[in-house]
Amino acid sequence: MKTFHICALLSLISFSAFCQEIDENGRTTAQQKVVLVVTPTSAIYLQEDISVKSATTFTMKFSLPEGKTAGEIIIFHPKIDKELKKISLTQRQGAIQISTQGLPSNVVLGLYANGVLLESKNIKIE
Repeated sequence: MKTFHICALLSLISFSAFCQEIDENGRTTAQQKVVLVVTPTSAIYLQEDISVKSATTFTMKFSLPEGKTAGEIIIFHPKIDKELKKISLTQRQGAIQISTQGLPSNVVLGLYANGVLLESKNIKIE
């Protein structure tokens, strides 16, 4: 009988361990709450202006991030990974016309600021 009373007493004591305060997310009050940090959506730095496209040129609109005033657009051949042209940018945003003379039917444009790639675009030349 003594063993039964000890087991019953220990069982009652163990039930108190299950009586923790739990919030709607399953955390106890002693656990640190998680702060959710939402990163902003990625900005569009490079965009083709299809309203000005012709057989000999195409126009690209560019925008550098805040605080950057210079950068460059590099045109690559997509199949042989070769740099075809390099265009220096001296303003934060604007548009440039690129001649299609000597370019293959598909190219990849990369917008760089301080040697860091910001965005790349695949362009099909018609």
